[in-house]
Amino acid sequence: MPLRWPMRQWWGRPHSDLPSGSRLAPASDPPRFLSEADCRALWDRLQTFATGGGEIHASIESAFAGVLRYARNRVLSSHDTWSNSVGVTRIIRGAVGGVSINELDDASLRAAVAWAERHCQDQKAAPLRRQTPLYDEPYPKPAIFSQRTYAMDPPARIETAVELMRAADAAGMLAAGRIEVGAHGVGSFRSNGLWRYYQYTSAEYEVRVRDPEGTTLGWAGRSSTDWERLNAKELTATALQKCLESRNPAAIEPGRYTTILEPQAAYDALFKKWRGFAPWGKLHDHVVDARLSVSQDPMDPDLATLPFEADGSAYRAVTWIDHGAQANLPYGRDFALEQLHQSTPLLASRHFRVTASEVTSMEEMIATTRRGLLVTAFEDVEWADRQHFIVTSPTYGGVWLIENGKVTKPVKNLVMVESMPGALNNIEQIGPSVKVLGSGVVPALKIRDFSFTRLADVP
Repeated sequence: MPLRWPMRQWWGRPHSDLPSGSRLAPASDPPRFLSEADCRALWDRLQTFATGGGEIHASIESAFAGVLRYARNRVLSSHDTWSNSVGVTRIIRGAVGGVSINELDDASLRAAVAWAERHCQDQKAAPLRRQTPLYDEPYPKPAIFSQRTYAMDPPARIETAVELMRAADAAGMLAAGRIEVGAHGVGSFRSNGLWRYYQYTSAEYEVRVRDPEGTTLGWAGRSSTDWERLNAKELTATALQKCLESRNPAAIEPGRYTTILEPQAAYDALFKKWRGFAPWGKLHDHVVDARLSVSQDPMDPDLATLPFEADGSAYRAVTWIDHGAQANLPYGRDFALEQLHQSTPLLASRHFRVTASEVTSMEEMIATTRRGLLVTAFEDVEWADRQHFIVTSPTYGGVWLIENGKVTKPVKNLVMVESMPGALNNIEQIGPSVKVLGSGVVPALKIRDFSFTRLADVP
């Protein structure tokens, strides 16, 4: 089956006659997001529209995203999008009004400020709010902008996709994938003198490989700030291998199995809905297996954390769970000022790392399993009982039966229903932590009595 892609125009030239290994240069290269100078000029304009005293705050986010999708070994679509968002907040005599807009002309900015001020006037009975003190604590400066990611224009993404599809095509399999790259400029500004601006890139790749009959599927994916660090060729090879090893899956009885969750499966089932800073108990209470710790660090190159929140508050390195115990809880600036008599909050980032004091290889996990399952990932994890932290989801991308320390055969997908606290306190072995598709760096986990309730109606 030959590789094909649709005839599309990229800056006036058809991609179909693109020589192998070549690159098309765009006729011009306009900025794809607002620079620091752009944001400062916008902020200067915005302040001139404020009337009636008080404070004015602005949070600016400007982003570019380039997405390519392919399926059945051919490119389906490739597009770029640009977006700008400005959040305007006015604080006048204790009243607060805010609005978000995506237009940057003077008329739109003036209208946004006026709306926020009218909203303040509607809150005349609001209790007097103290003027926000000037805070300018230093924030970390992580290296989270990749020029290689920023340079992934449509021709480069198409060339990359065609190259990635070749292995599946040569094996007679059908590949479907998504390449997504982005660049962002984020700023937070206050009339009391606070000034924050930072830029970063993002990259994601996921691929599914199926047989022509559509009966088996292998999956792999990862996210990063740098496209090269994703190692897309390795991910595609992994998905192809999982597809080939998943042929002719057998049906097994649902029930409780010793289950080895690969890092993506562990993230999907146990950490995506619950992040390590969300408390399951009081401070210093034991909440998960004593070998596990959960932390965040804006300088961690794998976490790719923007170094400050939308209001300009800086993120800090912190351990949320230390050897199974709740070591810290997040708190905002108001709590810090009123209760702790300090101006520095402890904010929870969406990005976190899970580590273990004892690490076991995947090979040893399998070798020490008498009978169990090996799971690649879960799809569309949902709450089954949010109050008790119980989630449910079908397995995805490959499941295998383990017997007497060896992977013996592929099995059909199953639906898990499991308590996250229960599973994280029922761990037998823990693997090394790796970056997954999402906002976490997590390990593989071998869990006793992991619950599967029924067969899934998916291949």
